[in-house]
Amino acid sequence: MIRLIASDVDGTLVPESASQINPEYYDVIRALHQKGITVVIASGRQYASIRRLFEPVADLLWFLADGGSVIVHGEDWIVPKAIPREWVTEFMHDLSRIPQADCMLAAPEYSYTPFENSEMFCWMRDSYRFDLRATGGWDKLPEEEIIKMAVYHPTNADGMCREWLAPKWKDRLYFANSGVCWVDFLMPGINKGSALRTICDKLGIPQEQTIGFGDNLNDIELLEAAGTGIAVSSAREGLKEKADYIVPNFETDGVLQAWKTILLSAE
Repeated sequence: MIRLIASDVDGTLVPESASQINPEYYDVIRALHQKGITVVIASGRQYASIRRLFEPVADLLWFLADGGSVIVHGEDWIVPKAIPREWVTEFMHDLSRIPQADCMLAAPEYSYTPFENSEMFCWMRDSYRFDLRATGGWDKLPEEEIIKMAVYHPTNADGMCREWLAPKWKDRLYFANSGVCWVDFLMPGINKGSALRTICDKLGIPQEQTIGFGDNLNDIELLEAAGTGIAVSSAREGLKEKADYIVPNFETDGVLQAWKTILLSAE
């Protein structure tokens, strides 16, 4: 019996940066909720962005946002561990020297960028519908605690981070590859899998009664934490190797059909 479904968003439920989702998901989420099945939306996006995507059913959901660095359900917020401020200052100094690199600093409620109207800033504001604020420079930090640093590069974020940042930072921060353009940096032990385990412990749901869906390498821990791990057909090979099953991708609403099957089994 499945009591909890956890799913990534971009590349799994919708195309990258989509601001709309098939509205049939809302009906299925309502039906799952009525059957006592918890739905967790697990994303590298900020909370505000994924809440907008699921606004009609947001009060029924658990949100695992910013790669697991913040958990939200209703009015309840859980923020496991912030990055030390001196590390953020040092990291931004290092990043400022890398050509074409940009960065978002995630606080629990907002995201911050060094400069307004950069390519990344406009993309995240207009497509992902992020709540963004510009600080005015690499050396200017927001007052809030930073829970994630998302590094952007237009063509090769992973290669750039491995070359320029990994030698210095690999022993201090956890790297989560979340796409061609993105690598997320979080405190060690903070990821989608650890956040899912926190939710399951809070709700008293055993691992074997959970199922996780994803498409990218930053979903590996999510699938490992779930009793059953499912990758979409367009997923990265590294994730497919960890999956128990493969379903069609968002182009044919493969995850939606899987949710409907779970719902039927709960009848």
